[in-house]
Amino acid sequence: HLMEHHDEYNLVQEPYYFKLAGLKFKLMHQPFYMAPDADVLIYGHTHYFDCELQNGTLFLNSGEICARKKPISECAMLEVLENKFLVTHYTKKEDETKFKSKKFQYKREK
Repeated sequence: HLMEHHDEYNLVQEPYYFKLAGLKFKLMHQPFYMAPDADVLIYGHTHYFDCELQNGTLFLNSGEICARKKPISECAMLEVLENKFLVTHYTKKEDETKFKSKKFQYKREK
């Protein structure tokens, strides 16, 4: 139903592939196209943080962004280095003022 607004908002069809820093990314909201056919696969919808490396593909879901389904806000930051992926997962409970963070590191396969 959003396709009628495609020209107005530059909507793209899922999954959306793009290249950045020499890496192939796959971006989608719904986790329907989970095949490891990119270097980094970013998805959403589940409201649960996920970060794992499988067969050379980094799967990343930032989690509950807006504290709609659970009383926590989450986000993730990906840093791409020459030989590794660094992911920082940030969380903040509704009654807290500062974000906490946890770091994950994965060896990049070239």
